Amino acid sequence: GALPSTVLVAGATGALGREVCARLAAAGVRVRALTRQATLPPALRPHVAEQATGDLTRPATLDAACAGVDGVFSCAGAP
Repeated sequence: GALPSTVLVAGATGALGREVCARLAAAGVRVRALTRQATLPPALRPHVAEQATGDLTRPATLDAACAGVDGVFSCAGAP
C-alpha cells in the first residue's frame, strides 16, 4: 500500500528515532517530530518537516501533535 503522507515520530531525538526520521523522509513521507525540548537537534532538521513539542507521559500535550497525521511511529523508550 501507499505510505502515509504525514507521520508523527515519537522519540525522534533518540538514536532509533533519528534513523526512522531519515528513512521516512527519504521515502517521501512528511515527518513531524515529537520532542520534549523546544529546539530540534541540527542532525534531525534535514529530515523533519515540522516539530511538535509534547511529552508522552502528559497526554494533554499530545492532541496538537497528533492533529492531521496519518500515522504515528513510536521510538520512545522508557526513561
